[in-house]
Amino acid sequence: MNCIVVSYLTNRISAGNVQFRAGSSIRGSGGNLHPAAVLIANPLYDSYTIDFDVAVARVSDNVCTNFFKKKQLELG
Repeated sequence: MNCIVVSYLTNRISAGNVQFRAGSSIRGSGGNLHPAAVLIANPLYDSYTIDFDVAVARVSDNVCTNFFKKKQLELG
């Protein structure tokens, strides 16, 4: 799975230090942490003007599939 992140992040930190929390709306607790496998910087990013400040982080596992397997949804 891919996540959208800001490009300046890719210049300051390695993928091994990035995790995404899924399954919680509370910062710092609940849900599950999913490590980033790769950070892909936008080649057009300009750190002076902050133009094109978007990058992609590839998460090492499938966050959506793992979350919905663990939680049964009731419709109705």
